[in-house]
Formats: sequence, structure tokens, C-alpha cells
Amino acid sequence: MPGADYQLTKLLGLRPSVKRLMMYQQSCFTRDTVLRLAKDLAENNAGACVLVVCSEITVVTFRGSSDTHLDSLVRQALFGDGAAAVIVGVDPDVSVERPLFQLGGILRNPNGTYTRSFQLPCIPAAPASIVATKDIPINPQHQTWLPTHLPREALHSSSTTPKLSLVMYCNSGGFVFMSAAFTRTHNSCNGLAAEIVAVAVSVEYCLVPEHRLPA
Repeated sequence: MPGADYQLTKLLGLRPSVKRLMMYQQSCFTRDTVLRLAKDLAENNAGACVLVVCSEITVVTFRGSSDTHLDSLVRQALFGDGAAAVIVGVDPDVSVERPLFQLGGILRNPNGTYTRSFQLPCIPAAPASIVATKDIPINPQHQTWLPTHLPREALHSSSTTPKLSLVMYCNSGGFVFMSAAFTRTHNSCNGLAAEIVAVAVSVEYCLVPEHRLPA
């Protein structure tokens, strides 16, 4: 959908020399990924300011509002499309700029490693009366595993017990934050396994920027 890039360039009167990057992401977790990318661009380009423009759209209504297309007006109202913008930079000039907040959480060290300034509360795998959890390792070196949530029916099954469905759950966070062991994710999978009587499996994958690609 290059039309969005064209319209924004035209609206702001940007010169062709201004570097631009369009990024698409499914679902509603683009915030962390986009801000992380803008922060990296600003930190690695001296004096750069990055304008971040986010727009939530639906493919079926990729057009402007019009009184002659009532179907589009209804769909856009139901899905609540919206947009927001923010400027990200480094070492602001306080004489002409007024920083509103600082992007923290992940700090880049001089040797290229990263330090996270906070850790989210997590719950270890443990047996339980209703749902039991077990971590199945994938790659111990990269600390990836499959947290598996087993309902009580799976713990006392026999050869005549019907097979349970398997539900895969991927946590939010834009591949930057969150974890499969995060309290909210753990409780959601436990509730899912108990409510629909199925095996719920989430994925503990690597995060950026420590890893270039989640794996």
C-alpha cells in the first residue's frame, strides 16, 4: 500500500532526499516495534530526528471517508481506524525543543550488548490441581522453550480418553518485550486450557534488539 507513503510525503512537503521507511504489521502490537526502530535510527545517526507516523487501517477499507460510500463509513466506524505521530531524537536542544518523555527500558552498551532496565514478573512452570505447566526446551543456548499448559483431563487420561485439541498462543510485545512466562500470558494460557479443556502451548522466543531475528 504505497499510497500512504505518497500521501504523507505530499502532505508534509518532504524532499525526495528525506529517507523514509514503511513498515506493516498485523494486529495491534506495532507500538513497541516502531518505537524501538525509531530509537535505534536516532541513536545511530548523529543529529537525526525521526518522525514516526502510525495508522491503523483495515485492508477492506483502505480509502478516505466519503458520504457516497456508506458501507465504508460503517466499517471504519466499527473498526475505529486512527492515527498518531511522534518525533524521536537524541540529545534534544532544550532551548527550542521540549522533550515529553524518554524512551527507556533497553539501553545499548558501548560494546554492542544491551541492558534491560526492568524485568516483567514471571511465573515458573509447576504442577497444579486444575492445570499443570511444563517447559519443553527448544534451544537451551538461546533460552527458547515451549511452556505447555495441560488441563486436569490430560493428567488422568487413558487409551479410551478422547484426544485433546492443541492451541498455540503467541504473546504480545512486538518481539521486543513480554515473555511466555510473563504472569499475564501464563494466566491466560492456564485459563484457556481449563476453560475449553485443551492443551495450550505458548512460545518463548528470542527478543530484539539482543537478537536480530526472533528464533
